[in-house]
Parts: sequence; C-alpha cells; structure tokens
Amino acid sequence: MRTWLMRLMGMLGIFSLVWLAVVIYWQGTTHIPSDSELVLYMGIVPLTITVVIFGVYKLLTRPGKVPTEVISTTTDKAVAQDQPDESERTWTMFVVASSLHTSAGSSSSEVLSALQADDVQLKLDPELKNSEGFPVFAARMADLDVSDTQEAFALWQQSSAYPDVQWTEGQYRALHLATLSANEVFSQVVEHPQAGLLAAAQAEGRAPKEDTLAVLRLIGHWPTQWSDAHQTLASSWLKWLVTQKGWPAHHIVVHQRTPQQFNPIAVLDAICVEAHRNALPMMGVLVACDSGIEQAYVDGLASRHQLFSGKNMQGCYPGEVAAALLFADSAQSQLIAQGPVSSLHRASWASRDKSADERGRVSAALLGQLLGLALDASKLDASKIQLVSADNDHNPSRESELAEMLTAKLPDLDVSKDTVKVAQACGSMHQVSTAAALCLAHQYVVNEQQAAACVSLHDPMWRAAVVLNVPVDLEKQEQVAQSRVA
Repeated sequence: MRTWLMRLMGMLGIFSLVWLAVVIYWQGTTHIPSDSELVLYMGIVPLTITVVIFGVYKLLTRPGKVPTEVISTTTDKAVAQDQPDESERTWTMFVVASSLHTSAGSSSSEVLSALQADDVQLKLDPELKNSEGFPVFAARMADLDVSDTQEAFALWQQSSAYPDVQWTEGQYRALHLATLSANEVFSQVVEHPQAGLLAAAQAEGRAPKEDTLAVLRLIGHWPTQWSDAHQTLASSWLKWLVTQKGWPAHHIVVHQRTPQQFNPIAVLDAICVEAHRNALPMMGVLVACDSGIEQAYVDGLASRHQLFSGKNMQGCYPGEVAAALLFADSAQSQLIAQGPVSSLHRASWASRDKSADERGRVSAALLGQLLGLALDASKLDASKIQLVSADNDHNPSRESELAEMLTAKLPDLDVSKDTVKVAQACGSMHQVSTAAALCLAHQYVVNEQQAAACVSLHDPMWRAAVVLNVPVDLEKQEQVAQSRVA
C-alpha cells in the first residue's frame, strides 16, 4: 500500500508541475489555448513524462536474474552466507543423541516405532472442552506429574533475576517435559572425559594442566508466546541443570535465538557454519518444548476458529511435546558418543512466493528444489533416502504438498509407509514439531543404518530440507579436518 501511495503522489507531482508551467506560459504570453492544446498539455504530455520517468526508474533498479540453484541456505537474508568454496556445502555436524517425549512414547525410539506401526490415534481429552462443553481431541501425556519439577523450579527461581514471574499449568507441563529431555542428554554430555578431569582438579583446589574442554552451547527453543522473562528463565534453568550434573558454568554459552532463526534446522546449520569457518570445537544441546494441555489454550484456538472439530477438520488440536538433540563435531562425538550417531548435512531453505494457506492449488516445487539441494549437499542419490520425517500436521494443503514432493523427488518411497509425521503423536504444536521431526530422522538412521530426510513445511511460507545419514569414519574425517586447519 505504501508503494502505491508513493507512486500516486509522484504522478500527481508530475502533473502539477506540467500544469503549473503551462498555465504560467499561457498567462505570460496572453495565449488562449484551444481544445486540442488543453488535451495535449493537460493530459498527454504529463502522462507521457510520467511513463518515461517510471520506465527509466524500473530499468535502472531491475534486479539481476538469480539462478534457481541459489535458493537460500543462509541464516537470514540480511546476513547471507558467502560461499566462495563449494566445500562449505559438504560440512557436517553429528547428532550424538536425542530425547523425545510425546503422548505416543517417552523416547525417540518409542515414538518412531508407534508412528511406523500406525499405532497412534486421536483421543478425546477427559478435561479440555470446546465452547459448547464437549471434549476436544488432544495429544495429552497421561498421568504426567509435574510436581517435582515445579517445586524445584520455584525454589531455584527465587534466586533468579525474575523471582516474581508466574507460570501457567501448560507452561509448567512444558517446562517439566523439557527438563526430562534435557537431563537425559545432559547425562551423556557430562561423560566427556575432559569434563571429568576439570571437575577433579577443581575439587582438589588446583587448576588443570591444560583446560581444553569445549564450550557447551545451550539452545532453548521456547514457544514464542512465552514472554522474554519466561524464555530467559527457562534457558537459565537449562544452564543450572547441566551445572548440577558437573559441567563447569564458565564452559557454557546460552544461545540467543534471533527472529530469523525461528526454526531448529536454520539454527543448527548456522552453528555448523560458524564452527567450521572459525575452526572451533563444536558441542551443544538444543531443547524445544510446548504444551497446549490447558483450557485457556483451547479457548484461544476456538476464539480464532482454529480448533479441530467435526465442523473444522483443518483446525489444530492441542498436545504437548519436548525434544532434545545433542550435537557435536567429529572430535567431540568420539569423546561422548555411547552408541551410533547420525551425520547432519548442510540444510537448504527458502520462503514460498504464495502462502500455503491461501485458496488454490499449493505447489510443491519449492520443497522439491530444497530437497534436491539438501541431497546435493549430502552427496547422496535420491534412491538412498529410505524415510522422510516431516513436521506438518493433518492440514490438507500440507499433506498434498508433501505427497506431491515425494512423488516427484522420491518416487521409490511409499507416501503412507515411508513418511512419519510427528504431529500425530504430539498434536499441532508447530513451534516444536521441527525439532521432534529431527529426533525421528536421527533415530531412523541409528536404527536402520540408512539415510533419512527431514522436511519442514508446517509454516505457511517457510520451507526447509536436510539430510541425515550414517556418518563416514569419524576418525578419518577428523584427520581431514585437522589437515585443512593446518
């Protein structure tokens, strides 16, 4: 609208100047214009000048044509990755462990098995009601007792920077699930041998001979509807939890999420690029959680006409989920891995030209292009992908987009049997579903020793794809990396 107003004001300005000049000329020469002169100078001349000026402007400001291959693989449009070396697209990080809590299971393995067996069904919630007083469908974790976490957190919060911040029932449920997932991967983090040496030296009151412990990155992927104070407290809580398990506080960096990095795929890719470019050790934990199991959340969906029901089959249904991913470079992976790991390759993402929520056919062309770029980065043929993990729910436009992409790019896969959608297990918790989908893709690679792809398409505009695969020999890869640094 602002652009059109500016153009209209410019056109009125040109007409006014031409009319003013002509009138002054006619008055100075005492010339009485004919009808043809009025049409010429009052209409045709200023209109011609306007067309010429705008034509020259458009010609000078026309952007150069961008090849389709240069689809954004950057952290954001303002800070585009300069990739002079194609080898940057071959960089990887390793997913060492994952934790996933949903209504379908309390581990990535359980949830993946349930989804593959098609053993997850929508259920009517015993407590949550719609505006008419009828129960709604929800993915509630049954018999979830948050009292221990709530008491421990409330005690810790008193000494925090925000002692008076209040938490709702749904927030406490989400925080409890996040604590469970975080502690599961933290238990593996603190097994790092250098952390043990550092802790022993500090316990004896001496400094270690060489402090080479890597910095642990903590990424809290909290719901955007949480206030800044809630998100800051939750991230600080994660830091406190891992320090209680023995990790030194001065070796922790709490990641600050930017608006451009709202998706875990983008966040992890940005960390991978930063660590490789700066030749830094890389190790971190990403934790994401959300819960819509409270009446206020249901009432909010209903007021926006977004609640799933028999009359609104495209609506959302509440659920809850927590996911955690432990990631590292090759060197750190060898020190903390307690089993098979997966290799997370460079991701590709971009925004659609048209919202997938608008009327009309939804094209899968962009999602297919992104998957193709992700496959190129992984150096894998499409036939090697044996599973696709997606973060979308039952929305028909997303279902058709995913099916169309699979048919075009991965024709060997069965759309129903070779895809898993984590929303079936956790509800329409879109802000966390991408992290949960990554957990499932990692678990499949670990279980089957086959490659998997993770795609993000729940957002109306944003699309992303990344490939996870069985890693090459970590020791060999570390030697190559060290030789490059040298």
